[in-house]
Amino acid sequence: MPIFEHRCSECGAATEVLERAGNHGQRRCSQCGGRRLEKLFSTFASVGGASASARGECAAPRRGGFK
Repeated sequence: MPIFEHRCSECGAATEVLERAGNHGQRRCSQCGGRRLEKLFSTFASVGGASASARGECAAPRRGGFK
């Protein structure tokens, strides 16, 4: 279930909303309880480093293990 950032049109507060399939009408501002939320563009976050293929490297083992 994705978490989306929203800004309340009523009080201007930014809030994160866990969106489950089909609950679009149940979103509320965590500050004022308002229902007029605008979805914000946010950056994608990932944990860990880039894979060998994303860095353009071969993932084949070398002497002494993987790179």
